[in-house]
Amino acid sequence: MNEKEENIVKEEHLSRENKPDQSNDSMDIEKNEGSTDHNDHLGKQHSLEGKEPLENKRGKRMFGALLGTLGKFQKEAERENQSQTRSRRAELEEKVAKRQEEEKKELELQESREKEQKENEMVEERRIVMDDLELDLKDLKQTLKKQESTFLKTNTEPRLYYRPYYLLPSQKAYLDQVKEEKD
Repeated sequence: MNEKEENIVKEEHLSRENKPDQSNDSMDIEKNEGSTDHNDHLGKQHSLEGKEPLENKRGKRMFGALLGTLGKFQKEAERENQSQTRSRRAELEEKVAKRQEEEKKELELQESREKEQKENEMVEERRIVMDDLELDLKDLKQTLKKQESTFLKTNTEPRLYYRPYYLLPSQKAYLDQVKEEKD
């Protein structure tokens, strides 16, 4: 290239950097693809002046876009994980609720069985006690009847039982007769 062409490229390059970045990225690529040592030298000059070359700006934009895309995917992954966690938590809560319901039913069934068993035991105990009482009552009646056979009683109501110290022969015969009937 001759000096005139170099000056034209420098002016275009400087005018572009001084203007706000309205250029299309594809245009930047086309111009920078065919870079020569001279263009590289210009980029170094501009970076020394505190301004970044177009390629660096484009790289930063691309890197920002890439980070944004990665951030989106990361947020989506977190949402999916949260939804999976929620569904797992819901499943676990359902299982726990089912277990609690089953345990509650088992406890109710066990309590009803224990209550039935207790009632049956009480009924059996009452029956045994009643049988014992009936036997005791029979024994008491027999004992009383035996004792009655040794006593005389009045013909009036209420009956009074007595035993004279000395028995008459008729009273003795009556007591013997009652004793034979009771046995």
